[in-house]
Amino acid sequence: MRKERYYYLIRLQYLGYRYSGWQKQPEHKTVEGMLTKTLKFILPGLRFKILGAGRTDAKVSAMDMAFELFLDHEALTDLEHFKGDFNKNLPSDIRILSVEEVRGSLIL
Repeated sequence: MRKERYYYLIRLQYLGYRYSGWQKQPEHKTVEGMLTKTLKFILPGLRFKILGAGRTDAKVSAMDMAFELFLDHEALTDLEHFKGDFNKNLPSDIRILSVEEVRGSLIL
């Protein structure tokens, strides 16, 4: 049986002064780590993966960064509700700007 996978391009901005960059690192607070933690909370029990379009160093902010969300088995039904729920549960220094469903992976 073929596994269904859904793809979303998510644009965000963040103030990086509290973070050790984008990429997850053991024992450090990172933007990717906060996004993953929040997604686990708002999408309980769902399998997902995120892939950033780039990386930033420690304490660096971004006005318009992108990452791709790969979601297994179940599509998001209301993107505006998802965006609002995501923003409500993220720290105030990270904000989702847009969520767009895409066909297949954009970031390789």
